[in-house]
Amino acid sequence: MMNRWVKSIRKIKFIIQIFVSIILCFLLNGCIPKNIIDEIGIIHTTGIDEENGMLKSIVIFPNYMDDNKATMVSVIAKDPASLKTNLGYKSQYHVVMGQVQTVIFGEKYSKLGISKVIESVGKDPVVSNVSFIVSETPIEEVMKPLLNKSPLYLTNVIEKGYQYDGLPETNLHSLASQYFGKGIDIYLPAINLDSEGELQINGLVVFKGDKAVIKKTNKEGYILKALTERNKK
Repeated sequence: MMNRWVKSIRKIKFIIQIFVSIILCFLLNGCIPKNIIDEIGIIHTTGIDEENGMLKSIVIFPNYMDDNKATMVSVIAKDPASLKTNLGYKSQYHVVMGQVQTVIFGEKYSKLGISKVIESVGKDPVVSNVSFIVSETPIEEVMKPLLNKSPLYLTNVIEKGYQYDGLPETNLHSLASQYFGKGIDIYLPAINLDSEGELQINGLVVFKGDKAVIKKTNKEGYILKALTERNKK
């Protein structure tokens, strides 16, 4: 009799534990924010330039449900923090910045000073592995070919430049070190369109402080890479 009673109690406890676990799963599932791929605006590439004393940003929203329907959106704001807000107003999706891979500085903005964008991106906890480049071609023109490419096409072009064309690698960490460090100049890859309208890496842009001042060739970039890597050892 006692054994039956003990078994019954254990069975009831087991059922209660399963019931509680199911309830907790539902509650926790309701607390976790859901980002469904076709309901959010994932940004991989953004271009930033100056226009009439304001910041102009152009972004491409890839459509993962339809490769042929990427959209390009342009907004203007007085500071980097307002750019994301204004993008949200013009996009039908919730804008997600955590997947930004490449920031393209327009030639005009890079000559005026890129410090505000550096500081804004550096403070954003969701942005991490991002590359920075300077476009010699207007950012609208350099970004249009990306509408017909895979979302990470430009990222791959830059990676190829690092691996095979001898350019020194630059990312958020190295850019912050160059900007905030002493005795170090910022240098970023330059990009433009070739004679066939394809994107290509075309040397390095060297800064004084946060302002672009001089352009270097790919060969000079290779020498800089050799020197900087030797100094790291």
